[in-house]
Amino acid sequence: AILDEEGGVIVTGYSHHAIAFGDTTLDGSQWDDDGDSFSYVARLDSSGQWAWAVGMGGDENYAGIGTSDTTIVEGVVRFRVCSLSNEWYRIGTSNHTLPGDGGHCDYILGGIDAGDGSVLWSHDVYLVGDSDANSASYTLVDSDGSTFYWGGFNGELHWDGEKILGLEGSAPWGEGANSSSYMLKVSADGTLLWSVMTNGTQNQSGYFTNAILDEEGGVIVTGYSHHAIAFGDTTLDGSQWDDDGDSFS
Repeated sequence: AILDEEGGVIVTGYSHHAIAFGDTTLDGSQWDDDGDSFSYVARLDSSGQWAWAVGMGGDENYAGIGTSDTTIVEGVVRFRVCSLSNEWYRIGTSNHTLPGDGGHCDYILGGIDAGDGSVLWSHDVYLVGDSDANSASYTLVDSDGSTFYWGGFNGELHWDGEKILGLEGSAPWGEGANSSSYMLKVSADGTLLWSVMTNGTQNQSGYFTNAILDEEGGVIVTGYSHHAIAFGDTTLDGSQWDDDGDSFS
């Protein structure tokens, strides 16, 4: 749970059956073929009354929304949910088509009006191709209300069905470069402003472990790698700091 700007509380969770928040009842059949699992975001106002509730789910499996996946900025609840659904995911009445391969975590990002619970925007971020994992993303919010999401991935990263980042054929080391970190900057209204990735030579090449904002609007990232890793035109080779050249921060 997190506090909102009006003295209320935003809660997140999931349910395997219909659940009532005051006068609002969420029924899993709206978001799950079997009607047995879905996630939700709901608000308690400052007097302890349920103000609204929004449900979400997909064609298979459930995925909860943690407090670390949720922020509130200028009256908008930003959230990120991991979907293990195969083909589609629905937030309120907004539908998202997923690649249908299952097996790894696809992310749905969204913004909900904290005042009335309306879904303002939502986007899907998923993997396609020979991909092993889309690791847990993390969030950071700047003074303009933009949100930064970052994590690790193998293969190609897609935003609403369009490829935005990919290792195969784009990394300087070719097909062997199958591991990377990424960062996305998303504006307050849900627009993707930019996306960036590292390029690694092999698996486990360069995962971000933390990020902070600097005073010029940039981002400082830290991490580690077991192999050479490129940050744009700058390549770090572990042999400079490790006898085996296979591990460095």
